[in-house]
Amino acid sequence: MDLFIGDNYLVTFHLKPLLSIETVQQRLLQHPSGFNKGVSYIAYAVLDQLVDYFPIVYEIEDKLNEIESKDTKKSIALLMNDVFDIQSDLLKLRKTILPEQHHSSFSLFRL
Repeated sequence: MDLFIGDNYLVTFHLKPLLSIETVQQRLLQHPSGFNKGVSYIAYAVLDQLVDYFPIVYEIEDKLNEIESKDTKKSIALLMNDVFDIQSDLLKLRKTILPEQHHSSFSLFRL
């Protein structure tokens, strides 16, 4: 996502719809007073939503706790499938976070 900030505008460019932008947009439409906080606040809100990985991390944690639980009645094959699913989720998360870290620090450096 590219982000352009002016004195009284914010433009984002992205190839696919982003939930973070839709979330901030809905929040602003429900609470228009957020517009009074300025463009910087809105940009911060978008970036904050964009890098909010806690729900994903909590979901992975729940899956791991379920596997670790002694009460699990699943076969080894099913447990291994769960482990591979978690590994896939972690790889996706890593592939998302690392480029954003680079772009965020690069963009802030350029400002």
